[in-house]
Amino acid sequence: MSQKREVKVAGIQLKCVVGKKEEMVDNAIGVLEKAGEEDIQIALLGELFFMEYDRFLQREFEKYQPMFEIAEPIPGPTINKICQIASKHKMYIIAPIFEKAGPGVYYNSAAVIDSEGKVIGVSRKRHIPAVQSLEKLYFRPGSEFPVYSAPFGKFGVGICFDRRFPETARILALNGAEIYFNPVAAGGYVKETYEMIARMRAIDNAMFSVFVNRAGYEGNTYFFGDSIICDPWGKIIASAGEKENEIVSAIINLEDVDKARIESGVFRDLRPDIYHRITEPTIF
Repeated sequence: MSQKREVKVAGIQLKCVVGKKEEMVDNAIGVLEKAGEEDIQIALLGELFFMEYDRFLQREFEKYQPMFEIAEPIPGPTINKICQIASKHKMYIIAPIFEKAGPGVYYNSAAVIDSEGKVIGVSRKRHIPAVQSLEKLYFRPGSEFPVYSAPFGKFGVGICFDRRFPETARILALNGAEIYFNPVAAGGYVKETYEMIARMRAIDNAMFSVFVNRAGYEGNTYFFGDSIICDPWGKIIASAGEKENEIVSAIINLEDVDKARIESGVFRDLRPDIYHRITEPTIF
């Protein structure tokens, strides 16, 4: 009989309340309280959970400056509130926010909080888009790939556009991650690829993936939800559908990571010695 290293993971799929940061924070705390009552051991909030994302899709320059007033340091007022929930329910929480790291230095970040309510790290988005959204006006890119150790296992965090670069999840896996958490702000324009990518990041690295999206309308943009949890074979084991303020959860066995990697040979047959082209300057 195979061993079990079980952990109950969850994604917190929220509806944005446009322009009302404190209300969004209170809403997130309310849903996290419910997650704690359900004995969730680690929960992921959505990308930039305390603000609307639709504003990053706008081209009007006059809306640019006020966005920075929403940012906070880590730790800071909002993260301190989330820390209290983590401590109360003995639950790890990944809380993505607009981070002010210093004067003129801003990141799209995720604070990682342990079950004692302490910030144990910050994961910063490495790939900053400027196609549908204009995040490059606001955020510096992160460059690190931290992996966090918990009593139940190890996990890493990608943020939204990071999912489109398989190197992100692969490096986290090579650094020891067994669970890949990825908060996103995915509007209808990426619906066709969203689920496919979540499943492929799990398959690529034979690890669990947890993707959390927004739900509902923000301005003219519809966020379709569909927060999902995938097993190391890429099978969707839980989904939130289009529901607002929903907890999607599953009890997962981290021994399945070892099993899936043995079956696939994905790490046995890895050939970093021939992948040097990836790190060379890109010339087409």
